[in-house]
Amino acid sequence: MTDKERSRRFSRALIAGAVPAALFVLAALCWTSLSTDSKAGLVLVFLPFVAVGIFLFFFVVVWALSEMVATVRNHLSMRALVRRLVLPAMLLLGCGFIAIEIAVSAVRLYVRVNDASSPRSSPARLRQLYESALGSDDNDLMMHLAGNPNTPSDLLERLASDQYLSVRGRVALNPNTPARVLRGLARDPDPDVRRWLTGNPSCPREVLISLQRDPNDPVRADARYYSRQRGIRVLE
Repeated sequence: MTDKERSRRFSRALIAGAVPAALFVLAALCWTSLSTDSKAGLVLVFLPFVAVGIFLFFFVVVWALSEMVATVRNHLSMRALVRRLVLPAMLLLGCGFIAIEIAVSAVRLYVRVNDASSPRSSPARLRQLYESALGSDDNDLMMHLAGNPNTPSDLLERLASDQYLSVRGRVALNPNTPARVLRGLARDPDPDVRRWLTGNPSCPREVLISLQRDPNDPVRADARYYSRQRGIRVLE
């Protein structure tokens, strides 16, 4: 078995893996550019991983068949076949499956975050996402839920006491946050949350007036600015 024969078989396997992977990438890109589906961009998230998986699958299949034919033709032992084929093939297929698994995980994450931030998501779906994220410390998902206008009020009330500033800040900015929750956020220890609260059009008038006396200068300045915008009395 010459090096030239090995090189020829390797080249055939490379072409066999590259062609379907390239066709898949082209088809996915064409569909993404032509589709009006809001989730069309999802394809781009996992496209590289699936393409790698497709390439490795066809590469291993063609390479394995070539090695088996060469082994029979050259009367090599089964031990040589295992050494030349089985172990490398298992390694490459394992890499392909890992790539596809990464793609699937990326898709699931993208779908969850997209649903959590989409105003078209139903309250039931948002509640399902919230319950699935409990105990997982998924700050990004909670942040998108806190800013979604369709998030149920009881969930916004829970998110208003979240440990992360970004989550509480989204609740403070959400125009559908209940007034009682906004009143509670006016006492948030972080001045950024109180500052964001002043820009919420649903912020109660008395809360906005009280924030004009806030000990933090930027909070007071924003409270006075938004009070003027809404025609509320500005304290001197």
